Amino acid sequence: MAEYFLGLIAFAFFGSVILSLLPEGFSKKYARLLCGLCAIVCVAFPLFEVAGNIKNDFKDIASFFEPSAEIEQNAVEIYNNSINTATLENVEESLKNDILKGNSVSAEGVDVRIILNNNGDEFYIKEVRAYIYPSGYALDPKKINEICKNKLGTECNIIYK
Repeated sequence: MAEYFLGLIAFAFFGSVILSLLPEGFSKKYARLLCGLCAIVCVAFPLFEVAGNIKNDFKDIASFFEPSAEIEQNAVEIYNNSINTATLENVEESLKNDILKGNSVSAEGVDVRIILNNNGDEFYIKEVRAYIYPSGYALDPKKINEICKNKLGTECNIIYK
């Protein structure tokens, strides 16, 4: 871009020197006409080149707004992950409610975490942890383990906090 402006300045300088050296008369009018046409060409030629590049730039800009397969795949993965997380939270809450059912323990006395692992596309339960807080020490660990086995088919690791 600097070369462009430097060229315009040089042309204006040399054009003004030539016009100042020419004598008054008919030839000076033609020289002014010629210098004016050259100036228009010097200004317009790079603008046509930029205008040609703008068409390609519009295509590049438009390609940013077109959905790609990668974006769609990521959206599906995010959706599936959120569904899995919500389902896991619901199962944890349901298991916690089953443990608390029939006992006089507050909801803050027990917390349940299910740790998943995946084998390719399938998820399986790696471990179930029941955290027992001081207000839930009265709960029977064998009963908690039995509820986990019946509901999820796996034993529960009981951790006292």
